[in-house]
Amino acid sequence: MEEVGYVYRSSLSEVEITAFTPVEAASYLYVEFDRPTQGRVLLFVSSVSCEDEICRALRARDLKATVERERAQPELVEEPDFSVKAVPVLDLHTKGRPRTPIPPKSPVYKPSKEILEEAFSVSYSSIGDLYARSPEASWIRLGVLRSKRDVEVRVNVDAVLSKHLAILGSTGSGKSNTVAVLIDRVVSIGGQVLVVDSHGEYVNLELAQGEVLPVQAK
Repeated sequence: MEEVGYVYRSSLSEVEITAFTPVEAASYLYVEFDRPTQGRVLLFVSSVSCEDEICRALRARDLKATVERERAQPELVEEPDFSVKAVPVLDLHTKGRPRTPIPPKSPVYKPSKEILEEAFSVSYSSIGDLYARSPEASWIRLGVLRSKRDVEVRVNVDAVLSKHLAILGSTGSGKSNTVAVLIDRVVSIGGQVLVVDSHGEYVNLELAQGEVLPVQAK
């Protein structure tokens, strides 16, 4: 895995990282540590910034002279550091949210495809919880990871539909599409879905298997 930087401050809700290579916002990072407890934590990058302390200290005229000098002598240019803020989303040891902060000085990596698949493409036989004995067909494919399109995102239908489920997001973020995909996948494994569709969003839904049977309210 490619090392990108180090943790310098962390809490259960946010991790701050000094990176020596560019990191994309809305991507994932990975930290592994063994103190004070073992952890294998996946992070979601919420913001990235880049700053040159020398530039901040110089007046505009002096900064112009510095830039011109570096253009004439590229060997003088130093690569900037990047300040990264990320949210700890999953401890791969416990299959839940991290319960302890990540220790400072822990190295941070770009996760491999295998690690992302462990988090998002969990097979029915590899997860150590009460859904481990669910039939393989209970794991349905929702799509692919936006930042790594060769990684499938799968969920367990038993886990999703046995409790209340809220799909949240801003306008245009894909809530309706997610519901449509979920309906299609549930029907494809033999399930039946009742949709109370006050806005008529799903009347013309095309299913890979099965059919939509609209019922007019009276």
